Amino acid sequence: MIIFKQYHFIKLLIIPSLLAFMLGIFSCSGKFGKDNPPNIVFIFADDLGYADISLHGSQDISTPHIDSLGNGGIRCTSGYVTAPACTPSRASLLTGRYQQRFGYESNIDVFSGLPSKEITFGDVLQSAGYFTGFVGKWHVGLGPGVEYDDGTRAMPTRDQHPLDRGFHEYYGALGNTYFMDTEGKGGIEVMRGKERILEKEYLTDAHGREAVEFIDRNKDKPFFLFLSFNAVHIPLEAPQKYLDRFNHIDDIHRKTYAAMVSAMDDAIGRVLNKLREEQLSQNTLVIFLNDHGGSFKSRVPKGGMSFKGKVTPQSVPSVWKKIRDNSPFRGGKGSIEEGGIRVPFIMSWPGKLPAGKVYDQPVTSMDILPTIAAVGGAKLKENTIIDGVDLIPYLQGKKKDSPHPFLFWRWGIMNDYSTIPHMAVRMGQWKLKTRNKPWNGNPILNSEPKELSRDLVQLFNVVKDPEELNNLANEFPELVIEMQRKLKNWNDEVSNEARISRLAPLPKSPPFYEALPKEFDYDQAVSIAQEIGEGGIPESILPRYLNIFMLQRKLKLTQEGKYIKNNFKLPEQINLK
Repeated sequence: MIIFKQYHFIKLLIIPSLLAFMLGIFSCSGKFGKDNPPNIVFIFADDLGYADISLHGSQDISTPHIDSLGNGGIRCTSGYVTAPACTPSRASLLTGRYQQRFGYESNIDVFSGLPSKEITFGDVLQSAGYFTGFVGKWHVGLGPGVEYDDGTRAMPTRDQHPLDRGFHEYYGALGNTYFMDTEGKGGIEVMRGKERILEKEYLTDAHGREAVEFIDRNKDKPFFLFLSFNAVHIPLEAPQKYLDRFNHIDDIHRKTYAAMVSAMDDAIGRVLNKLREEQLSQNTLVIFLNDHGGSFKSRVPKGGMSFKGKVTPQSVPSVWKKIRDNSPFRGGKGSIEEGGIRVPFIMSWPGKLPAGKVYDQPVTSMDILPTIAAVGGAKLKENTIIDGVDLIPYLQGKKKDSPHPFLFWRWGIMNDYSTIPHMAVRMGQWKLKTRNKPWNGNPILNSEPKELSRDLVQLFNVVKDPEELNNLANEFPELVIEMQRKLKNWNDEVSNEARISRLAPLPKSPPFYEALPKEFDYDQAVSIAQEIGEGGIPESILPRYLNIFMLQRKLKLTQEGKYIKNNFKLPEQINLK
């Protein structure tokens, strides 16, 4: 039997080898009609505010095409992701597993990636005979190894490129990419397959174009399309044609963000129209999610934005400002408050799923893999630990219980497991949050009210109190103990699996690592990162490089490390700024 959601401590963990994967992880079952399997289109937004679609009550942004999916399908109002940041959220989505099981704790640098042993839902559907395509933002690594095409640019090797992780076709950016040609290079650098090209069109429009063309090429066979927008991630950039729709919005940041949402909605509309034109709508499951809660950081490039030789009016500096709306929840990207992890979650399948229904039981992005595996006729073999479940029977009303008695989150942990992070568990209507020191009360990042800032354990009824304002921990001590026990057991389980996973040989290091001191600890690495200044790799990501290196070496600080700390320089050929 496939192991779904086993939260008790696992004494013996079976880690599939790469050889096992190559010999066949899946077999076909043909559950939903082997003669006419449904097409599957998965649409993924980035940094979208929960309330920034008109279906969720937005008053100043209209999203008719996203709304049509919700009105024609099911809105899961307690839909979650597993992390409040791009990379770990995507890693969990692709695998159907808590990313903590394989050490994916935070946003990655360009040299990290999804472990080779992990299977993706692209792998799942390829095994069932689907033609699979990925359009847009990948952001789960270039590694495990890298090469340099000209001595300065990191290029992906086997294992991390979408073409090596379950997709037949790829167009997009492996990391974050701007939306417009702001530097006058004649286009935006993206990849078609493994070839670098310059895209001359606004990136969101290009994603819609590529998605439509993929459907056109593959309309005569079962296909799976993963449309992963860069929108509406920073920087805030939009052509004038979209800005003109929002002259009623005075704030330039909110206006530009609204234009980006509208552009994304238009691109989704072109995809849905193509399905209708080809008479594919009735046999296509369409899923829409966001990767995490909306970010509060807003950035418009200084000096304005050029697009096809035309400079648009924006020339305002970066700001910290609430541009996205996560109402009715508090918090956003980077926090495990509801605003950071609860997202728009819509599934539409005419004739198979009821139209206009609201489903309020907790569901998660990890459910996508087992759901599309069942829909597409792919069956996971025994002893495969999947934390998600097939949602179709629940959404159809055939199963009446909750898909997830418990959901868990862990955020803020470092790779060496030395930092105790924010953690949370949801059980029914209850959500418990805990950590080993008080919340910092930052009004932007986690917006903890002052009266809660010293509480190490917080218990909320998130059905009645979605803003998480009323801490009920003192009123329900037995419930707190029960949920803490569940959280501890889960944490022990996934941490143990991650530690076992890291015993496997690590991938070949990029040349950068050879320039590092042979022996040092993480605190020393951070000090080096802070002192690097203009060494080439931004300070904000350098600690992750150093931390990975430290794990590879497993050595402690020496006098040699102290000496190199004060004389450390990066090789010029690794300039990634």
